[in-house]
Amino acid sequence: MKTESCMGVVRATVATDLLPGRSSAQKSGDGEVPLVSQEIIRLVEAARDGRLTERGRADQFQGSIARWWRHQRNARRILVPIGEGNRILAQISSGKIDELIAQTYKGDHEKMKQAINNIAVALQKLQAEMLRMSDFAKQGQLSERAKPDQFKGSYAEIVQGVNVTLDALIGPLNVAAKYVEQIAKGDIPAKITDAYNGTSTRSKTT
Repeated sequence: MKTESCMGVVRATVATDLLPGRSSAQKSGDGEVPLVSQEIIRLVEAARDGRLTERGRADQFQGSIARWWRHQRNARRILVPIGEGNRILAQISSGKIDELIAQTYKGDHEKMKQAINNIAVALQKLQAEMLRMSDFAKQGQLSERAKPDQFKGSYAEIVQGVNVTLDALIGPLNVAAKYVEQIAKGDIPAKITDAYNGTSTRSKTT
């Protein structure tokens, strides 16, 4: 019922506003009016299907109606922020995180831009932190840890997971190094009582 009611309004609007110089009877009976209605329905269905590049076919009409349809093509400006957001998201999904959306939009488009940029920025920070930890490892600074407090949510959990992994790896190595140092001095240390798993257990029993 709502669709039929809306289309009735569309027909009335087209008849009174887009066909100037004719009586109401002439306008409502014009063959272009139902054609306009059909074209609007076609575009609505295209939008529902996600085919946002679809445009009105102005070449089907004449005069004021044709000019009106050509004017509607300016609606593509609505899609520019969406297209740019999709482009950046596609890059992020493929591992390219160095580019942000630089344009300034308004309203919901600006909110969408900020949300997408925030994803890229969070990933950039995560990458920088992992590279920092990699540099420490190369320098032998094995006591250094990542900083989960600089992140939020799952990103913080990832960084904290790195620290847990380092502790699990380096803890047994530190104990083994201490024991080797004592033995080198002629001291026989007590047996290692800490509980380890996997490969670390073999180092302990050795």
